[in-house]
Amino acid sequence: ITLINYLCQTQIQVVKSKIHRVKVTGADLNYIGSITIDEALLDASNIIEGEKVSIVNINNGERFETYAIKGERNSGTITLNGPAARKVQKDDIIIIISYATLEFEEAKTFKPWIVFPTKTTIPHLNPFLVYYRLHYKKTQDLLLSILKATNIAIYSSNELK
Repeated sequence: ITLINYLCQTQIQVVKSKIHRVKVTGADLNYIGSITIDEALLDASNIIEGEKVSIVNINNGERFETYAIKGERNSGTITLNGPAARKVQKDDIIIIISYATLEFEEAKTFKPWIVFPTKTTIPHLNPFLVYYRLHYKKTQDLLLSILKATNIAIYSSNELK
């Protein structure tokens, strides 16, 4: 790649991970801040502790950003902490989204991790539906082993069309 091409490359933000329509289990105004997410759900959605996430509240239309912290595995915990607790109520339905910055050409083929918790499994979230679209075999094998170990239903992009 030439220096000119390198300097002219465009980076864009794309959805990396999404937990679609999950129920809030708590709001703790007196905690330092963040959103506490069940560890199994973090693993399935490929969101790491400390990662910046956007929250969209389906019930009231609020949109805000915070960071993820790990909750007890298989507890079903989805708790908004600190000032973010004012933007949700227990039992609200939210969407949790994280983004990645990629080169434009790479972004065209990038496949996000998208998780659909089911109504029947909330608040325990095990098993929950995972829509995975991966293109790196090693990463795919690791994610699949995590999902199988936690009894999570796995669906490929072809099965969810």
